[in-house]
Amino acid sequence: MELILTMPNLLPSEPYAEIIYESVKKTYNNNDVKIAAEFITSFLISKIPVKITKNFLLNFVLNKLTSWTDVIKPTYVEAWGWRTYSYSEKCYIYYVTLVHYSDSSFTKPIHTSVIEVKREY
Repeated sequence: MELILTMPNLLPSEPYAEIIYESVKKTYNNNDVKIAAEFITSFLISKIPVKITKNFLLNFVLNKLTSWTDVIKPTYVEAWGWRTYSYSEKCYIYYVTLVHYSDSSFTKPIHTSVIEVKREY
C-alpha cells in the first residue's frame, strides 16, 4: 500500500489511528554507495584495451564515466509507526510511514510511503 501525503506527521484518514513510535529523522550520506560506484567504474575502465592518454574521444568518455558518481547525494528520511483498528477485520493494523525529503531541512517531502508491517488479531 502506498499513499502520498502532502503534510508529514499526519495520519491518513483512518478512524482511531494513533502514533505508536514517534518520528525519527535520519540523514544518510551515501558515501559507501559512492565508493562502490567509483570502484566499479575504475575496474571497468582498467579493462579497456586501449592506450587511454592518446585518444581524445576516449578520454572524454572516461571523464563522463568517472564523474557520474557526483550525482550520488545524501538522502534525508523520516519514519514513524502508527496503528489503527479495523472493525471489518477485527484487528489492529500496524503501519510505518516513510518520507524522503529533498534536503536537510526535512520540510520538502518528495515521496511518502505507508507500509503495512503487521496485524494483531
